[in-house]
Amino acid sequence: SQVPATENADGQRRSTQNPIVGMLLTQWHILCLVEGRIVAIQRLNGRIVYDQAVLKPGESAVCLLTDQKKNTCWLFTAHDIFEIVVTKEDRDVWKIMLQAQRFELASQYAKTSEQKDAVATASGDYLIKNQQYLEAANVYGKSNRSFEQVALIFVDHGEQDALRKYLSTKITTYKKSSTMQRTMIASWIVELFMSKLNSLDDTIATRAQLTENTSTTDTQHELSVVREEFQDFVSKYKNDLDPKTTYDMISNHGREQELLCYATAIDDYNYVLSYWIQRERWLESLDVLKRQTDPDLFYKYSSVLMEHTATEFVDILMRHPDLDARKLIPALLNYSESIASPLSQNQAARYLNFCINQLHSTDSAVHNTLISIYAAQSSPSESALMSYLSAQSLNSHPAYDTDFAFRLCIQHSRVQSAVHIYCSMGEYSSAVDLALKHGDIDLASVVADRPPESDSALRKKLWLAVAKKVISQQGTGSIKTAINFLKRCELLKIEDLIPFFPDFVVIDDFKEEICAALESYSKSIAALDLEMDASATTAESIKSDIKALSSRYAI
Repeated sequence: SQVPATENADGQRRSTQNPIVGMLLTQWHILCLVEGRIVAIQRLNGRIVYDQAVLKPGESAVCLLTDQKKNTCWLFTAHDIFEIVVTKEDRDVWKIMLQAQRFELASQYAKTSEQKDAVATASGDYLIKNQQYLEAANVYGKSNRSFEQVALIFVDHGEQDALRKYLSTKITTYKKSSTMQRTMIASWIVELFMSKLNSLDDTIATRAQLTENTSTTDTQHELSVVREEFQDFVSKYKNDLDPKTTYDMISNHGREQELLCYATAIDDYNYVLSYWIQRERWLESLDVLKRQTDPDLFYKYSSVLMEHTATEFVDILMRHPDLDARKLIPALLNYSESIASPLSQNQAARYLNFCINQLHSTDSAVHNTLISIYAAQSSPSESALMSYLSAQSLNSHPAYDTDFAFRLCIQHSRVQSAVHIYCSMGEYSSAVDLALKHGDIDLASVVADRPPESDSALRKKLWLAVAKKVISQQGTGSIKTAINFLKRCELLKIEDLIPFFPDFVVIDDFKEEICAALESYSKSIAALDLEMDASATTAESIKSDIKALSSRYAI
């Protein structure tokens, strides 16, 4: 740079440059003392930015110094001291760097938003000119250049990757309150991701068809990278995406894996479960269900999961005691009706027993469902049902509906259980009649002994009903069997059974019992005679005493 010449007394510039008396260096400028003037020259481009006369004509300076500690400059004359204060000397540095196309430094020294935007715009234009589209996308995203103009630039050049990067950068510049803008940009980015993924899939498929030995490793790696970028994007901007619109866009491209990724990101486990279940991927379905706390998901998919993976599903149900077992009953009943496995392997019964025994459920629907499963099983054994009914009989008020349970037992010919229910209701006569109706003499005999000993009339009535059934059965052995009832119940006598025998029966079959009964009656009559004689003697004695008393007197 050349320091301008000073003027002479006539006001004309001198032909020769004045000598520089003093010189200082600052960070960005050179300060020169020339003929009483302070001249500041920009070090980067040599332009004079300051020219001010300080000394009077003819006055000379002693020296020009700088104070490094206080970052200031001093001009000394014989009579005066001048302080030269430097402020904001880097204010134009960004312009100089921008003109030199040193955009990174220009951005560094740009102070205001307008300056930074100017740098970003110029930098983006320069990168576009040099076909550096991805770098330009990042720069344009931070500028205020028209969104439509920048988008059209990338669209016109067919740079979808650069457009996606630009939109990804641009969305970060909008505040959360700019809902509409953020949603539109995020949706556009999703569309670009789907197009990119489809393009990569097509490339891999095309190469595989053209040449078997063609390597698709690079494309597959790029596909994995783009998938990861999509996953990161939806995780970060899931709140800016409209679920219905996003589902429709991804579905239109046939990207099932990305649909699953998005559904997982927004915690739409209903969709995730439906996805795996439709493909009969039961392990994946259960893995998703294990992490859920929404009861509705368990109720919704209970039927299909009970049908295909009952054991594992019940294991999960038992880890969620907060579930309403009543809402699972349809699935449990459908499962029980469709399987042919033994009761010990019935997972519906296992879960209901867990609810009753571990969770202490008193819901009648739960208890009734368990009874229906026990009653409808294919095995003739009633041990499980009887065990349940026996346990319930210990409670003052059974949790199941007795009428419902009784009808089920009758429907499925569970006589022993039906008799037990009658007994629990105190209907011993009905219980004996039911047992006898189905020809179960032993069961009827057990029931006949159940009434309390104090109610001998009822017990005798029940035993007579059993004896009548035994005697009415055909075969000579029935008479002997009937006689044995005399030994099983002390309330029965041979004369109680005689009316039940047929008109023509050989007395030899129960001669001993009749003789024993007659002998017992004889002894009873003899005992009564003795009592009557004793009573008569006592009466005569009393009469004599009364007569004797009538003749007594006292003084």
